[in-house]
Amino acid sequence: TAGWVCWWNEQRLHSSLGYRTPQEVVDGVVSLV
Repeated sequence: TAGWVCWWNEQRLHSSLGYRTPQEVVDGVVSLV
C-alpha cells in the first residue's frame, strides 16, 4: 500500500544511513549549508 511504501522509503531506519531516517539525513545536510 502507499502508506507502507512511504514508511519504507521515508521513516524506517536505514543501516546504510547510520540507522537514521532519510529525513534525518536531509536535515543534517541542510543544516550544514
